[in-house]
Amino acid sequence: MMYLRSIFVSSILVFTSGCNDTISLSDACKELGGFCEVIKADSNCRKERESVIMTAYEIEKINSESANHASLPHLRYKQLNNVEAFESCTYLQTLIEYKPAEERFAGAEKLRSGEFTPEVKKKMAEYTDKKKELKRDKLRTYREIKRYMSILEKSTKKSSDPHLLYWHWSRHQDENAISTLTDLYRQGKIKDYDLLFYIGTDMSRYDTKESKTLFLKSLESYPPEHYTSKNRMVSKKLKLNPSGDDDGRLHYDILRGLVQIYFSEENYDAAYVLARVLKLNNDRSADIDMIIEYMKKHNPSRLSSLDDLADDIDDQLSSGEFTIKSNTVLGK
Repeated sequence: MMYLRSIFVSSILVFTSGCNDTISLSDACKELGGFCEVIKADSNCRKERESVIMTAYEIEKINSESANHASLPHLRYKQLNNVEAFESCTYLQTLIEYKPAEERFAGAEKLRSGEFTPEVKKKMAEYTDKKKELKRDKLRTYREIKRYMSILEKSTKKSSDPHLLYWHWSRHQDENAISTLTDLYRQGKIKDYDLLFYIGTDMSRYDTKESKTLFLKSLESYPPEHYTSKNRMVSKKLKLNPSGDDDGRLHYDILRGLVQIYFSEENYDAAYVLARVLKLNNDRSADIDMIIEYMKKHNPSRLSSLDDLADDIDDQLSSGEFTIKSNTVLGK
């Protein structure tokens, strides 16, 4: 517990990495004292553990060197997500049940009496002790990472950073956080595509017009490097869960949200165009197929020109050149 608290709030460590911004995992562990021993390595959670350790190092480095702290909120938000992923992974590891020694060594050599030989009994005892130790380590790591999460969340609870506000609203339904975040948007202080989408998602409960505006603004700011298509074969296998292979790419949820809003507004042209954009990205959402079939039945003469618009929007998003003004069908 003390290790975890010191990793987050201490500012007395001296780092030896000099001007080199890169550092190995082992070197980061040396600089973080006993942190890496507290959250032990697990063969199934290595990637998540490394992300937590390296970001903890970045946070501690900024604290200890009295550097520009402007990047701390970003790093803390990043760390919250890292810890959440690691916590989820370690929790699954605690559920693992190992084979009892009797079952593991069922085919081993036995005496005439039916008992295992002394050598086998020794191996069985060693096996049992090893598995008990593994189980304890997994449980200990899970408990410690939960404590670390608690420290992070308490330390960021009163932050006015937009991404941290979003965290506390999305994870803990903090109404004050979403209210502050919405106020920042109305003041023109929110520009990040992800935050625009998150605020729009909340607004969709009571103001679909404003929600639509936010979703479109989010697309205008969407990083082209994130705008990638799904693997067609994987997507096909996930037909019952079409968002299962979104892989954190928000444009799928943004486009789905816009399709639903436009369709509810009876703007079928816009709904169809964006449904086609999703289709071009190998997304297999059921309502997309329904909208496409609706247009084929009720307005087939428009399909060719609308398909061209969908191709244009797909190209614009791929190059980071999408704007609302250049796509009048979406402004109706």
